[in-house]
Amino acid sequence: MVEQQSFTEILCGKVSIYALNEITKEWKERGSSGQFRMLQNPAHKQDVRIHWSRPNKSDIWWRLLNGTLKPKRERAWVLKAWNDSLGLEEIIAMRFADVILAQYFADAYNGVYPPHLQELTFSQHAPNNSNNKNASRSQGPWQCSVCTFENTAGTLACSMCGLAVETSPHKSKKHKKHKKKSKHKPKQSMEV
Repeated sequence: MVEQQSFTEILCGKVSIYALNEITKEWKERGSSGQFRMLQNPAHKQDVRIHWSRPNKSDIWWRLLNGTLKPKRERAWVLKAWNDSLGLEEIIAMRFADVILAQYFADAYNGVYPPHLQELTFSQHAPNNSNNKNASRSQGPWQCSVCTFENTAGTLACSMCGLAVETSPHKSKKHKKHKKKSKHKPKQSMEV
């Protein structure tokens, strides 16, 4: 827990928080429609905590880690944080009540961890699959089937969750090619 006297509140609002299960690649709810507070230690500016609470629910604390802040749709951000309650590092998605609050959060985060100093966190260890027969899928923008992040052309692993392109076959909705259905039924061979 954090001694609240030693921390300064820099932002608060309504948010839902989800954590990515890195084994199943599914998002798990950590806290839905609760109040969050972003707290900073004035003596150590990069010591920033997220406190999530809601009546009749257990409070949850995260310590933000220096890493890349990634957008997830228009009012959510994905980042890495240490879950004090569980004692583990997580990739979390914070879905804010509105776009303005989401932007305030990004501004506050980037004030603590300026973008040019942010450490790579999500795809720094992504495998180089340049010889992979499925690598051709990365020639156009594609959407990850797990975290739905819109990846740029040429990436072989999701920039958000690190999932390799061959296991994330869904291209962006904008770039999907629709197969035409044949009007003719295949001929069935008849054996005598």
